[in-house]
Amino acid sequence: MARAPRLVDGRRRRETVRRTKRKHRKGALDAKKASDRRELQIKWSMCMGSAMKMALFAAIFAALSQSAPLPNADDDPFMVAEKGVYGNYALITRLLFTAYLHRAGLMEQLDMALYDIPPEEIEEEVYVKPIAYRTIDSLQDDRVARDLTRFTKDELREMYEISGIPDVVRMECAAHYVFGGEELFLFALAKIALGQPNVYLCDHVFGGEPDRWSYGYPWFLRFMNDRFDRVLGMDGIHRFRDHFQDFADSIENAMKVASSYTDPRPARHNS
Repeated sequence: MARAPRLVDGRRRRETVRRTKRKHRKGALDAKKASDRRELQIKWSMCMGSAMKMALFAAIFAALSQSAPLPNADDDPFMVAEKGVYGNYALITRLLFTAYLHRAGLMEQLDMALYDIPPEEIEEEVYVKPIAYRTIDSLQDDRVARDLTRFTKDELREMYEISGIPDVVRMECAAHYVFGGEELFLFALAKIALGQPNVYLCDHVFGGEPDRWSYGYPWFLRFMNDRFDRVLGMDGIHRFRDHFQDFADSIENAMKVASSYTDPRPARHNS
């Protein structure tokens, strides 16, 4: 494996740390930032390579311009002009060396500002919220159920029975994942209702690792689509095409009725 290139001052550059596991701190790089950092480091390496070439050329031209003159060389106008040209080349290559080195330094500072992570922070453990709400019964009351899914616990139970999701769902993908049926159902409804990403839902609501839901949530969508395709697909549209006006009227009437929700828990008064 190729070692990391060295910095301008000779120190070894640390390798890019991608957030492949939750134990990595939140500042670790995702795939997009890791790719961006690699491109930045490639450009840095190109500038350093160009700077080293200019330094070599500058040394060669300086040596040629100050080399010991040949006999009667000072009387030859062509030899005098040639030494002057070498001196100009040496000056130009020194300027290019300085420019490339300065650009590499700017890229190095940008790299450290955007992507660098101190080693002591890489191994820092990230708190993972314990797993919660794996079943419908684990929801404290209808208020919590409504806040998460927009449905009451009784409505959730009825919908879960109709959904036909197995009690245990096993997935063989990048890893072996096992989900509870109600766990999948609750997470998917909460994601749809709240519109939050998997990481937010795991950190603030459901706990556990968010990586597994990159497979669990798409599985739920595919399962529901396959199960209710004849109802939600074109077959369902043809079946109910004579009732479209009835549906429109029902929606209009429902929108005109004010709905209210009463919290069943007793009110708490601040003393």
